[in-house]
Amino acid sequence: MKKIVAALGIGVLFLTGLLIAGVGGSGPRHFRAEVGGGISPVREAPCTLIVKALLPDGEVRETFDWNGVRFRNLGQRNGEPLSAISDLAEGSGTKASVEGGVLTLVGVVLHERPLIEWEGKTSPLLDRTVPGWNALLPPLAAIVLAILLRQVLLALFVGIWMGAWAIAGGPFSGLVLTATELIPGALDADRTKILVFSCLLGAVVALVARMGGTRALVDAISRIGESRRGAQLTTWFTGILIFFDDYANALLVGTTMRPITDRHRVSREKLSFLVDCTSAPVACIFVISTWIAAEVGYIQGKLDLPAIQEATGLAADGAYQTFIATIPYNYYPILTLVFSFCVAFFQRDFGPMRRAEERAASSGQVLSDTARPLSSREMEDLTPVDENRLRAFNAILPIGTVVLTVIIGLWMTGRSSFVEQAAAAREEATVLRWHAENDPTVDATARGELVHKAEELEAQLPALDSPSIRDVFGAADSYKALLTAAFLGVLVAIMLALIQRFMSLGECLDVTTAGIKAMMPAALVLIFAWGLQGVCERLNTSQWLIYHVAFTLELLPAVIFILAAAVGFSTGTSWGTMGILVPLTIDYAVGMAGAEGLGQAQTVAVMVPAIAAVLAGAVFGDHCSPISDTTIMSSMASGADHIDHVRTQLPYALTVAAVALVFGYLPAGFGFSPWVSLPAGTLFIVLLVRFVGRPVQNQA
Repeated sequence: MKKIVAALGIGVLFLTGLLIAGVGGSGPRHFRAEVGGGISPVREAPCTLIVKALLPDGEVRETFDWNGVRFRNLGQRNGEPLSAISDLAEGSGTKASVEGGVLTLVGVVLHERPLIEWEGKTSPLLDRTVPGWNALLPPLAAIVLAILLRQVLLALFVGIWMGAWAIAGGPFSGLVLTATELIPGALDADRTKILVFSCLLGAVVALVARMGGTRALVDAISRIGESRRGAQLTTWFTGILIFFDDYANALLVGTTMRPITDRHRVSREKLSFLVDCTSAPVACIFVISTWIAAEVGYIQGKLDLPAIQEATGLAADGAYQTFIATIPYNYYPILTLVFSFCVAFFQRDFGPMRRAEERAASSGQVLSDTARPLSSREMEDLTPVDENRLRAFNAILPIGTVVLTVIIGLWMTGRSSFVEQAAAAREEATVLRWHAENDPTVDATARGELVHKAEELEAQLPALDSPSIRDVFGAADSYKALLTAAFLGVLVAIMLALIQRFMSLGECLDVTTAGIKAMMPAALVLIFAWGLQGVCERLNTSQWLIYHVAFTLELLPAVIFILAAAVGFSTGTSWGTMGILVPLTIDYAVGMAGAEGLGQAQTVAVMVPAIAAVLAGAVFGDHCSPISDTTIMSSMASGADHIDHVRTQLPYALTVAAVALVFGYLPAGFGFSPWVSLPAGTLFIVLLVRFVGRPVQNQA
């Protein structure tokens, strides 16, 4: 029955694609328009429209009076129609800039087929536009098909192809775009480093397993946590300890704890849930992590504006303090940690997770019968070379090398960044002062300006020479640190194998290759997921969702949380969601507070929980999404079936999100303190797990 439903679903989606691929038309004669940023012309999604006035020979006019031009089927971000640039008003969310014969409209909304009128003639602005709900169709199709077919790669490919169909305007051209641009273009330098890190970590795990280090480590840790509860709590605490990076957390905790939880009959679904709960939710709220620079940077971008400083009373350098103020309002990440601890401690579950745990506890079957783990079963079949030489340090040294190198690498790359910035500032200040003192062509006014710029640069030097730990970790190159750590981990594991004569060099390389091969299925899923994220960017999915949401002051945190969750779930990226929504949320909060006549302190009181709602909602959406890279990595490291992981985790994530919404973001809009909401939400979760969850006993 499921296959029939899936086939019908694919057929409907196929026919739907034929109908919604886009609307064509002849190109304009006197004007040429394009959507900026590589975005497709998607209707009902704010975008940047660049319109050029052309001469008869097709060249751009040097001068042109745009006041005589009228538009049809264009709108402003606030919903008002845009007929002429004179219609634009302060606070409309749409801005225009003119440079000769080029008009740039930022935040303009396309309706149906935009037209332009000039000198009594009407012509289309764009050759074709894409119906707005195409923006949401590719990710939804991928998610639905993945759940129905349990074929993640196929589902992701269909989602990418459907998006490419809408972008290119046809099925075949969409297929060509998918094969030649969207999937190959999903990999950039940083993402390649993530894949290499994942593969090398697989090699470390394979080498450790062949030396017997994994089994020895399991025996050692099992003496600490000699039960299902102990294994799960150990996983939870290990995840908290690796707080500095979500990728490192998921991969290290999952691969390290998998043999231990398997021994104690903990399902792979439960392991991947615990791993996922202590990766992004932890990195999001810890004051020293690779997330800090991004989160603070998104806030800083708005605090640099004088209008925001005046409305809030915050200093231009107050972004970090603002971020610290959001932490108590990060209800979802905090309550997720509480919830995951409770299900591990009380040994009570509900929903599909309880069924998975009962299966594992009663029969020792940690994977379902239909599971397709995101790591090769060859990895699990690796047995120790010598059963009589099982030594825990053969696991501790390679894995410890990876963890320690990541921490040292983050420090060194972050510190190096500040050293380079300080050197550049000194050099520039020196050059400015030389020109001010020695250049005869510089007059007195210019000399004063040069000296002032040099003094500003010199004033930055103390902070650059002695940065805080938070600043150093925030400026770190996490990808370089992770990659270096993985290489060193492999080298240490090979050296241990050679020194103790477990394997020859050739055998070590064979095992290394086997470990890398075991990570290939997950690597392919990651590449396709990134490809789908690129499709969502091209189709302006996030802006389409934002445009269709209404805000009120009291409901601002709650609505923002839901919106961020929707964007994160649809696009599979928490950082991308934050980057889009944090600036908009600050604008909304300041604008709505100003309209209500609120003072600076009250404006900040409105803005801070709204920013926290973005950060938390982005993590929640990313946490639930089957196309999220961190969700995929949790499945991969835990050796779980990806769809089983998503299916069992989703009810738990939705439960925590509902608690965060009811106890946190709804009261926050009415001024309730987080120091009341957090204890109330925590108590509710404890009672929920204790009395709604049902115990799962090891029946072995």
